[in-house]
Amino acid sequence: MWSSDSPHIATVWPDSTEIMQADLGHLPADVQEKVIWRNAAGVFNHGQPPVPADEAPEDYAADVRLWVQKTGAFGWMSRTHNAPEAGRVGTAATT
Repeated sequence: MWSSDSPHIATVWPDSTEIMQADLGHLPADVQEKVIWRNAAGVFNHGQPPVPADEAPEDYAADVRLWVQKTGAFGWMSRTHNAPEAGRVGTAATT
């Protein structure tokens, strides 16, 4: 099961899609689907796909990136090791 820890601020969102592609892109589409949502749906949602998330406010991604830049005590949380700030994928957008 793959997790971005969204909606917590320590999440790798808004870069989840790129990180999932980097981690799982070599797998067949049906396996990716199982890892990303279908296995969890089978356990927690009677096999049904998750309800689509509400659209995030337009500036939320920039707010997350700014918070990461300003927060020094981030420990071993996901974003410091897996997001663009850690050189994991892509390049972090600047605000």
